[in-house]
Amino acid sequence: MGLRFGFRKTLFKMGKWRFGIGYSMHGATGIVMLCIYGLMNLMWYMLLGCCWLTYGVIWLCFVLPIKGIIKLCKNRKQSPNTFKQENT
Repeated sequence: MGLRFGFRKTLFKMGKWRFGIGYSMHGATGIVMLCIYGLMNLMWYMLLGCCWLTYGVIWLCFVLPIKGIIKLCKNRKQSPNTFKQENT
């Protein structure tokens, strides 16, 4: 029994067709390929995590303050003038 990458059995059950070559690896080759596959997955998810962190930093440092300033300006324009001068 070897380490098999792919969905050959599932695809065979669903439609009686096969995707890829279905190469089976045994022993040290299988372990090395599993490590390479794990490293590729790790790199992919680290890239996604870096993108999310970049998005969060941009949102917190640029978008959120701009929205706060806009909201503050709108509230000041709508509030009545409390410092009215009366003629006595």
